[in-house]
Amino acid sequence: MGTSANGIGVYYMHLKDYENAKIFLKRSIKLCKKVQLRTFEGSAKKNLGLVYVKQKQYNLGIKYLQEALTIHREEQRELLLLETLVSLGNSYNEINKPLEALKYLNEADKLQKSKTLSGNPAKIYEGKSKAFETLRNYKQSLEAYKLFKVRNDSVFNSEKSKQIEELKTIYETEKKEQQIVLQENEIDLFEQKAKVSKLQKSLLGGGLLLSLGIVGFGFYGFRQKIKRNKLEKEKLDSQLAFKKKELTTHALHLAKKNEVLEGLKQKAEELKSSTSQNGYQQLIRTINFDLQDDNNWENFSRYFQEVHKNFNSNVKQKFPEVTSNELRLMSLLKMNLSSKEIANILNISQEGIKKARYRLRKKLNITTEDSLQDLVLSL
Repeated sequence: MGTSANGIGVYYMHLKDYENAKIFLKRSIKLCKKVQLRTFEGSAKKNLGLVYVKQKQYNLGIKYLQEALTIHREEQRELLLLETLVSLGNSYNEINKPLEALKYLNEADKLQKSKTLSGNPAKIYEGKSKAFETLRNYKQSLEAYKLFKVRNDSVFNSEKSKQIEELKTIYETEKKEQQIVLQENEIDLFEQKAKVSKLQKSLLGGGLLLSLGIVGFGFYGFRQKIKRNKLEKEKLDSQLAFKKKELTTHALHLAKKNEVLEGLKQKAEELKSSTSQNGYQQLIRTINFDLQDDNNWENFSRYFQEVHKNFNSNVKQKFPEVTSNELRLMSLLKMNLSSKEIANILNISQEGIKKARYRLRKKLNITTEDSLQDLVLSL
């Protein structure tokens, strides 16, 4: 409850609803004291101090930040200690006490360099530049500002690179879907040509039968039968084409969903050490549940068996030692998906896919000259 109240307080602070933020942060401090959660008590006091500083109640803000600093020193929580030192330095800058500000910012700089912590060093140098400027030490102020710009640009470029990679993934997915649509259009065109050819042959056969003296009634019945067969075949072909499209779309969306969830999980792992861990642990558990959810695979398997009706039975008949996981891999190879797409759907690395393909080749007794893909496609 104490950690949840701290998280809600931070949420209100970001919304600039400082009164509600103070209510929940004070509640968090009280609950954490009761159950002796010193680390979370220190985190809540640091956040409460920041709220008071934002309200320009600097004396109260610095008081809570100092109490948080004492707790983080005792608990040896280096990342939280670093954040509190920076917050104290910036708070003293706000009230024009540059020497006090430099005291805490220099300690933060030393701690960050010695421990190579993941905090943002740009904030340290920004604060030091402001303190030196207040002291009219413009040379050191300029040097600190240059370091601030270098660190800040580095963080900015890192975020931009991540955004570019995300946009690239979206583009590749859309391009793949467009290729699938073009392939389906080509298949439809070939099937239409085949239908016309069959119809021409059927009509030619009907003409020959007429020439041999088939009565009009019999010919009419024959034509009706052809028409019914044609409509039935068109219906079945249309259903099969729709199922193929559903299968491919489901596979691509499954791959993209797992890739996005894995990315969110990694970001949550990176952030959980610097914020309320309880909320991020819950987020990670939710993502893991979705990644391991078999319902998505059951839906995919159902679509697959409707399109490739005899594939599973053929595999089990020819290779009875194949496991369920290996059968999954063979199903995805049957769809001619890339290793990256298969890795995303099965939620394993591309290196894991290579190992799985090697074990499968060994179990199926395939030589190095033969193609695993060709064998699967032939089943």
